[in-house]
Amino acid sequence: MIRQLAVLRPAVGPEGNYSATELAKLMGWSVDEISRFLERSPTTVYRKPDTESYQDQLGALAGLFRDVVTTFTPAPGSEAIRGGQQPPLDPLAAAKAWMRTSIYALDGKSPKDQILAGDMGSVRRLVAEYASGLAY
Repeated sequence: MIRQLAVLRPAVGPEGNYSATELAKLMGWSVDEISRFLERSPTTVYRKPDTESYQDQLGALAGLFRDVVTTFTPAPGSEAIRGGQQPPLDPLAAAKAWMRTSIYALDGKSPKDQILAGDMGSVRRLVAEYASGLAY
């Protein structure tokens, strides 16, 4: 579990609070986008990126992103690592790309757009399906 949380290290401050600006950077989002997610002005988010009132929302988003990264991390010794011509895509890069990709199951929207529209639940369900091997 600690290894799974390591991906979030750049977004967590010394007191254990998520920083909105650092989580945005980790996920490849702009401060405007994370501000829209938090329903705050970018100026407010810049000034106090780790404020206590953001923590529940940032924690949910960070958990989802961690799950996406974990889903795209090949198991040690898997065919994705051994058999391909090219090395596998870095899981963090794969997660960022996946968050920007139009997905049929999301009515052609990207997971990022779906989240910014206020529907993180459908993205979370899709990630759970991918992780279980049931998504197609």
